[in-house]
Amino acid sequence: AEQYQNLYGVKSLPIIASHDESLAIAPARALRNDHELLIGMAGQFYANEEWNLLLTALNAVDWTVRGRQVRLRVMGHYVPQENMRADRLEFRGWKTQKETIQLLSETDVLYCPYPFSQHMEEVSRLSFPSKLVSYLAAGRPIVFHGPEYSSPARYLRERNLAFLATKAGAASVYNELCRAVDQPDMYAAMTQIGYRAFTTDFMLGTMRSNFFDLLGTTEEKVAAMPPPPPVVVKVLKSPSLVARAGKRVLRYVALKIPPIRTLQQNAHYLAGDRDRLGKELASLYGYT
Repeated sequence: AEQYQNLYGVKSLPIIASHDESLAIAPARALRNDHELLIGMAGQFYANEEWNLLLTALNAVDWTVRGRQVRLRVMGHYVPQENMRADRLEFRGWKTQKETIQLLSETDVLYCPYPFSQHMEEVSRLSFPSKLVSYLAAGRPIVFHGPEYSSPARYLRERNLAFLATKAGAASVYNELCRAVDQPDMYAAMTQIGYRAFTTDFMLGTMRSNFFDLLGTTEEKVAAMPPPPPVVVKVLKSPSLVARAGKRVLRYVALKIPPIRTLQQNAHYLAGDRDRLGKELASLYGYT
């Protein structure tokens, strides 16, 4: 949103994945025990290379971190099996958001990989992983492995929310896992900050407020509006009328987006040129 606002000079606010406050779990203050490190992850594996770097690091140290036995708990569609030790994987499949957050809260740290690949630079720079919202609600610290310029890295660094591995190497992510074990005060502080970040930035109420703010109003003002006249009610009960009205609304909203507005203007100019050339050809060849 910030880059879009700087690029096009229009007001921009994020409206992204969010959860109800009731799903948030009280932040943990320490690792669960002194002999194990349970790493949680949820979601898709679009950062496959980074995931493999994590596995490379764990295989190199026989799946131990500071003497702790490491296990992985994963929620999602599937887990890439390359370099994976089956005895260290706890695969839970798809779960509801409530179940996912509960399962994540029972781990020690939450792993978020993000692409370093050059062809994915725009994705890393402009997108924001929805899994981070669930991670913050789960009350456990995050180990982020992705480029320094990426959107999540910037957000996490500005708020001191994660152990950041911003170099594309197995040692980088392993070192941050060690820090999570070695620095109990930092561990506890990050979970507290993470909970505040969730309640400030990623609750449903925050996204609802951002939505009304973009419309130039507030939820209270909309709620105080008088009921629609009968003709509007009649329109809303007609699917065909709703479809036509929806198209007009979408066109109006789309034309507020600078690139789309420019594209529409260019198309209009080209259509004018086409009509003018058509008339000139007709005149040249004597058509009417």
